Amino acid sequence: MKILFHVGAHFIGGAERQMQYLLKYLLEIFEEGEWAPVVTYEKKEVGEIFQALGIPSFHVGSKKDLSKNLERVRPDIVQFYTSPMVHRALTQISFRPKVIEVIHNKNQFNGDSTSYPKDKTDIAVCVSHDAEKFILSHCNKLRTVVIKNGVDSASFWPHYNCRSKTPVIGFTGRLCPDKGIARLIELAPQFHAPLELVGQDFANYRAYQYPNVTIFPRVEHPEHYYSKWWATVSASPHESFGMTIAESLACNTPVAMLDCGGITRYLTHKKHALIARTERELVGYVNQIIAGEVKLDPLGVTFSAKKMAEEYASLYQDLMQVKNISKPLANKGQAASDTATLFRPISKPIDILGGALGVTPRAWYGVVRSLAGYCSQYAEPSTAVASIKRLRPKFVVLGCYQADWRPICEAAHEVGSLVVATWHASYILNEFHAINRTWMGQMLQDYKMGFIDYLATPHKGLAESWTSYGYETSYFPNIVEDTLTPVKKLPGINIGILGSGQNWKNMECQIVAAGMIKGAKIHVQEVAGLEVIDRLGINVITHPKTLTDTEYYDLLGGMTVNLCVSLSEVYSYLTAESFLMETPVITSSITPILRSGVGSGTNLVESFCGTPYFEDPVAIANKIKAVIAEKDKIGPRLREHMRAVNEENRFVCEQVIRNWK
Repeated sequence: MKILFHVGAHFIGGAERQMQYLLKYLLEIFEEGEWAPVVTYEKKEVGEIFQALGIPSFHVGSKKDLSKNLERVRPDIVQFYTSPMVHRALTQISFRPKVIEVIHNKNQFNGDSTSYPKDKTDIAVCVSHDAEKFILSHCNKLRTVVIKNGVDSASFWPHYNCRSKTPVIGFTGRLCPDKGIARLIELAPQFHAPLELVGQDFANYRAYQYPNVTIFPRVEHPEHYYSKWWATVSASPHESFGMTIAESLACNTPVAMLDCGGITRYLTHKKHALIARTERELVGYVNQIIAGEVKLDPLGVTFSAKKMAEEYASLYQDLMQVKNISKPLANKGQAASDTATLFRPISKPIDILGGALGVTPRAWYGVVRSLAGYCSQYAEPSTAVASIKRLRPKFVVLGCYQADWRPICEAAHEVGSLVVATWHASYILNEFHAINRTWMGQMLQDYKMGFIDYLATPHKGLAESWTSYGYETSYFPNIVEDTLTPVKKLPGINIGILGSGQNWKNMECQIVAAGMIKGAKIHVQEVAGLEVIDRLGINVITHPKTLTDTEYYDLLGGMTVNLCVSLSEVYSYLTAESFLMETPVITSSITPILRSGVGSGTNLVESFCGTPYFEDPVAIANKIKAVIAEKDKIGPRLREHMRAVNEENRFVCEQVIRNWK
């Protein structure tokens, strides 16, 4: 397997360090003869870090140079990030390698990853969910997978007894305006410790003197600074990931930062780091750390370069087994489709809305599926205004709500459309991701201000509680595609813990429980934090997120039993679709599908599939054994129950729609 890695940057930053760490650990993962890596680079200074790894590296200054190297090497896979040159070179060569593009940005800039076509890109690896949402908002049919960046643990680890005896704080990385450096310099006099800025100076900050600030050039070993500082401080407003933060945490150095996205989605405020909403908060948090008033656990979350490399290695192997990943596979008479995140109305959509336009990020899988039950058109938030002006729909249905979606509401009202904001999360998600609290509050406020005409949610408790406080909200349950039928089971005992590995999904506890079933194979798609699982010796089979519909349903329905014992479920498509395919699911008692009072055998389904013991692996394991013993008897009952629930939900939604103008 020959892989050509192209580095298009003209300086060494987070993306280049990510590539450096990736190659270092890939050299450990692959045996000699298993692969042949080659690096091409556009800037000679950048190439030095890869030459030091002993990997053949070549400078290319033009499309022609790169094309020649591609023809000479003829790699099986080409991996690159943010390089129009690569796309142009790929159009000039005589063969077709698999192409992986790594998405490191979540904002547009000149020559960024959205500035050239994606017809040569087979799959985009996104360094965070923010980066994934960004690229899908511009290229909504692109196959994506999220592999978060990792830190080299050989360099970045707690260097105890190296902390400065007197307080000092700092930031290391690119010194430029988009990293918030100018704001840090302005805030520096308010910090109760001197501020050190370390990195390549892109804005000539070093030409001036600033109070309480010292500027140092870029260094090869920033870990020496992290270990010295009392805190790392970042005023960067936007990050697709944030390598500086990950490296600092690995050195056990407290972090105070603006909520920049990217890495913050993996951090818990006041536990792993202090995440500020405003610059004023940022100053306060820095001074609290200096005064010893806050106790954080920077090591409570890890970003492993080795784990990152293992995920890339698995992706390479998957790519080599697929003849053309850019064309989805089809079988069993189904037409080829995009991945399961593709928006399309279900086979019996509600037509009372009259061609409603659904708006939500494509990466929000469950929300997209919900909108597809009663919307015939779809738009990303970034393209919604243009779609509204073109389609002039009767209804614009928003999947959840964000503060910057207000212009969508205004555009809808300008053309006479009514705006429905739907909410698809419970209060518990506010504790896992504080941004949900902000979005929820903004949605309620904008409803009161008239930007939103109707509120709706598939969470009955939310609907009733908001209504009691003066925010009239309709209970609007989800409708699942009911044409699914049973598929062939995989041989042996197979336990599926599929879908996203988000922290409220309770993945670790479920994997531990499944591991107690003798001879069982455990199937997952995405899971983070496998340290305990690895220590216990539990092996899991990881499937890519980028499955076609057919592949996904063959996997989901092929399981002996699926687990969905999560901490929060407003609906659970995994449960609904498993039931339709007559596959048992062990799920939380909070899952409303179990509690629905329709369909024969409702009580039996709830007692058979529900468990209150989401925190107890032994109790879940015992439940798995009981379900496996009776699985063949209840399959048709599960399907019957789900179809009855589906029809009841359809009836409720139709009644709600009739009451809207």
